[in-house]
Amino acid sequence: PIVVSFNNLNTQMKDYLNKNININVGIPPMLGIFIFVPIFNKFNKEFPNINLQVTELASKANQNAILDNQLDIALAVTNKELIDTNLSYTKIGKTELQFCVSKSNPLAGLNKISFKDIGNYPILLLKQDSLQYKIVLDAFKKYEIEPNIRLLTDQIITIKELLSYGETGAFLFKQIIKDNDDIIGIPLIEDTNFDIVIVTKKDAFISEPVQKFYDFLKENI
Repeated sequence: PIVVSFNNLNTQMKDYLNKNININVGIPPMLGIFIFVPIFNKFNKEFPNINLQVTELASKANQNAILDNQLDIALAVTNKELIDTNLSYTKIGKTELQFCVSKSNPLAGLNKISFKDIGNYPILLLKQDSLQYKIVLDAFKKYEIEPNIRLLTDQIITIKELLSYGETGAFLFKQIIKDNDDIIGIPLIEDTNFDIVIVTKKDAFISEPVQKFYDFLKENI
């Protein structure tokens, strides 16, 4: 007779699963640069059996993907006005949207700037599904200003490269600007402070691998 050991079968199945764990993670482009990139290698060394399937989506799109069960976990930037009651948020940091220009730009010497002051100055923006796009356009709308948008893109590197030529401005989180960059961030007079959060679906089952990634983010950012 053929004897099947379920204990042994369960062990083999666990070993197989432990070697083939995928987590679907959503990360906005700007957060990916200054949060995800620095910690990826450390997470990979601590949890070599967990594969992160990363999708670059804007903050709002990430939250929608969580609700649609397309993502297991996501990072996002938000404030109290943008909270979805069907989601759980864990704050892990904060950031500030600044108006960025080349260091050679005449505006670079300003200590602060307003959307009203920016007026129709040519700007570069992230695409329509980004939080940045909504915040910026809403701010200009309050001053009844039609912004002079010269480019819509989801590539932060492209924005920074174009800024260095000195003929445009852009809105970036302050952590994006490095000391050795050719660009500088000018704080905005308007409130552009946001929380950086981990997002999961409220009351949803959290698997052990997702929990490990969640705990890792809380401890390392």
